[in-house]
Parts: sequence; C-alpha cells; structure tokens
Amino acid sequence: KVTKESKEYAVNLNGDLKIPNSNLKIHVGEFLPDFKMSGLTLTSSSNEPKNPAVAVRVLEGDKQIFPAAGKKWGWLFAKMPSVHPLMHPKYSILLKEGVPKKG
Repeated sequence: KVTKESKEYAVNLNGDLKIPNSNLKIHVGEFLPDFKMSGLTLTSSSNEPKNPAVAVRVLEGDKQIFPAAGKKWGWLFAKMPSVHPLMHPKYSILLKEGVPKKG
C-alpha cells in the first residue's frame, strides 16, 4: 500500500508463499470457484468461476494476523475484494483468479 506497488504470485492449494522483502507468509487452503455459504456449510455451487474464493491464513512473523485469532481460515473473494479483507497498514492481499492445474 505504501509504495503503491503490485506483485502477482501463483500459489498451489495447500501451499505456502513467503512474500519477498516482508515478514508475511500466506498459507493457501481450499479454492471454491462458485463460493456458497449455507448456515455453517461452505461449498461451491458449480465448477464455473462465478464467485471465486480461496481460504487463506496470513502470518506476520509467527503471529496469525488473518483471519482473526481463533479462526482457522479467512476467505478472499475475487469479485468482492472488500468483503472481509486483510487489514494491514502496509499490505493488501487479493485473489485475482483461480488458475487451473496443469497436466
């Protein structure tokens, strides 16, 4: 946010990414192409990217900063980046899109 720079990274599901030149690490969980929540159940209504969402955990050093303490996953939404965003003075993390697995 401070430098107004933007970098793009592809991260495997259930994979980690250490953000270069920072002490942030992102752990990526499940990807849902058409995110739907019914009560406490999270699912995908289809395989079409109608409402792409990805579960993430963000650590700053050894401390989880997203989602809030006690929660396992925070969700990033490609079409609604302002819904439950990472609140950090220096960084923002957005889901651009899902990338199909090669091979």
